[in-house]
Amino acid sequence: MRSVEQSLHRMLTDRFDILFIHDCDRHTHGHDQPEIFRQALSSAYPALESLRSQGVVKALGFATNEVDVCHSALKNTDADCFLLSGRYTLLEQESLDDLLPACQEACVGLILGGVYNSGILATGPVKGATFNDAPVPPAVRKKTARIQKICSDHNVPLRAVALQFAIAHPAVASVCVRAGNQQEQQFDAELFEYDIPTELWADLRAAELIRADAPTPGDVPRTTGHAYSPT
Repeated sequence: MRSVEQSLHRMLTDRFDILFIHDCDRHTHGHDQPEIFRQALSSAYPALESLRSQGVVKALGFATNEVDVCHSALKNTDADCFLLSGRYTLLEQESLDDLLPACQEACVGLILGGVYNSGILATGPVKGATFNDAPVPPAVRKKTARIQKICSDHNVPLRAVALQFAIAHPAVASVCVRAGNQQEQQFDAELFEYDIPTELWADLRAAELIRADAPTPGDVPRTTGHAYSPT
């Protein structure tokens, strides 16, 4: 609660759009994760829930890079949204099996970070590229090169395909992309609006580089049915 109060003062506001409980996951806490998550459910979450009922915050949720944390939060809280880093990208689509349908059914919006898998989907498989903050495994490098080849065949930047693929799923309310200045913000906006031919998505599916059940732009009309859906 002190953290929220200090943030209100720093931002010169009296309310927030979203507050997240960050990183109560195994990557951060190791074997202590179950106890840390229990504390989040019994203490941090009720405090934020109280602020939501007072109108201090519109939406609240959990921020993590682990799908099972989101599943546990879905089961045990009335969270409005999750900030999930990675786990649904051109290179990682396993969450189509469970988390994305569960969020869609519960009207819980997903805000995706890490849609470039920490670098390789922005730069391509160049020397020094990273995958999830680590050296790129050979299989991932090979798959990225195949994706990039199809993008090049259609004269479309890999970055644009990575961004638009992530936002296309109806459970995804927003994609969070780092921008250090106004020029980078403009660049990101142009990538979101880049005209990608439907043939590119068909080629990725035919090559089994994206799953057959992965929505792509134009497949599913977007709605505003999420508990939190940014404008």
